[in-house]
Amino acid sequence: MEKRLLVKSAKNGDKEALLNLIMERKNEFYKLAYVYTENKEDAMDAMENMIVMLYQQDKLR
Repeated sequence: MEKRLLVKSAKNGDKEALLNLIMERKNEFYKLAYVYTENKEDAMDAMENMIVMLYQQDKLR
């Protein structure tokens, strides 16, 4: 699915579209978390927590 359509679907509450968008950038999220935590396990935990929080939101703003 085209990225624009994924974003639109995610904004309309499509959790699968949101998950696809998140997973496309998971390496970037991990790298950012690693910069802050300086630890592989903590960075992975932070990234996983962020994914869960985003996925559980009812509506994107």
